[in-house]
Amino acid sequence: MPSSTPDITPAQVAAVIVAIAAEAANAALISGRVEQLIAGLAGIVVPFAWIVADAIIRHGRSRALAPAPVVVPPAAPSPPADGSAPTG
Repeated sequence: MPSSTPDITPAQVAAVIVAIAAEAANAALISGRVEQLIAGLAGIVVPFAWIVADAIIRHGRSRALAPAPVVVPPAAPSPPADGSAPTG
């Protein structure tokens, strides 16, 4: 049965774009050392958080769509092999 969720989600694409944009801005536009550190960390932490959140959502959806487990009732006891019926 094919999966209905895409392999690459919009959240993953946005995370990559944000990471690239943050690192490009960090390299070209920001001059202060503290600002570079903040932009660099934000460019890594924010996309990482998006990807983790996306993975959690996808996992929850897959569990919700999974079929319920089949519970097999225990087998009835079989009669004795010698053919005698138990007395009792």
